[in-house]
Amino acid sequence: MSPRTKEQNEEIRAVRIQQMLRAAGQVYIDKGITMEMRDVAAQAALGYGTVYHYYKNKYELFDDLLWCAFEQAKSITETALGGEGPWTERLRNLYRVYASPVVGGSIGVHLVQNVSGKFSPAARRPL
Repeated sequence: MSPRTKEQNEEIRAVRIQQMLRAAGQVYIDKGITMEMRDVAAQAALGYGTVYHYYKNKYELFDDLLWCAFEQAKSITETALGGEGPWTERLRNLYRVYASPVVGGSIGVHLVQNVSGKFSPAARRPL
C-alpha cells in the first residue's frame, strides 16, 4: 500500500476536525464548559490521543467551536437579511430562520447565545 498524498492527509484532517467539533458541540450542550477532552473523544468515537493531536486542550477546542458557531450565525444572518424588499420583511425572515427548529436548535446558535456577551472587548475578534 502506498503512502497517503498530502491532499489525502488534508482531507482526513478536515474530516477529523469536523467530527471533533460536532462531538464537542454535543458535549457542550450536555455539560457546558465543564466538558472534558475524554468526553469529546468518546462522543466522536476517536481515541483520546487523537483529540489531543489536533487540540492542545479543551479551551483551544472550545475556541474553534465558538468561532465556527459565530461564522455559522453570521452566514445565516447575512442570508436571511439579504435580498430585496423592505427591511421589516427581511427582519421577519431573520426571525423565521432563527425560530425554526433546524437553526434555532443548532449548536452554533446555542453557543452564540450563551457566550457572546461574556468576552471582554480585548478578547473579541472581528467577524
